[in-house]
Amino acid sequence: MKNLRILFMILMVLTFTIFAFSQDVEMSDSSISLAEKIKTEGGQAILDAGDTGDQTLIPYLRSIAKNSKTPWAQIALAKLGDKAELDKILKEFDADLTDESFTSIKFGMHKLSLVKGKIAFKKFYEVLNQLKPLPKTVIPSNLNNKQRKNIADKYNMPGVYLFLNYLGQMVKDPPKLEPNSQNKTTDLINLWKEWFAKHKELIE
Repeated sequence: MKNLRILFMILMVLTFTIFAFSQDVEMSDSSISLAEKIKTEGGQAILDAGDTGDQTLIPYLRSIAKNSKTPWAQIALAKLGDKAELDKILKEFDADLTDESFTSIKFGMHKLSLVKGKIAFKKFYEVLNQLKPLPKTVIPSNLNNKQRKNIADKYNMPGVYLFLNYLGQMVKDPPKLEPNSQNKTTDLINLWKEWFAKHKELIE
């Protein structure tokens, strides 16, 4: 099933890449090279394009974003400084914070974690400082993971575990919990605050 999903995503990207070629989009040499990479690397090639700093890719990426249901081109554009696309992602991020349902993916959080950059780190840091510590007595040790998650969400925010997970994917050296941690959510929040205190250049 997982392989089928990956194959489907690749086919979608290729479909919309071909569509973009048929439109009146001026193709720079970099865009042509990217189009070739997409054929073999799929969505990852589009994400990587956002790290190049190559502004000539923006028209081509916009054509993909306009005609594709996948988020990769939008994320790449935000990385390249496209304010309109970045604002859309920030809006989705804010919507995630007020969404009381716990879904398998918080799309705004996921997208912003891939965009990275100062704006993304500042946004995650702001939310980190709004999370309320969990009283140690709130989560009995005999609860299963799902029950523990539900309690954590109630005291912190919907999707708190996903939030911390996405934050951890943004850096190469995320803080690690001690094996004997009794209050993992609160401890990890505090560890992240200490981490940001040592990496102020990301948020100032």
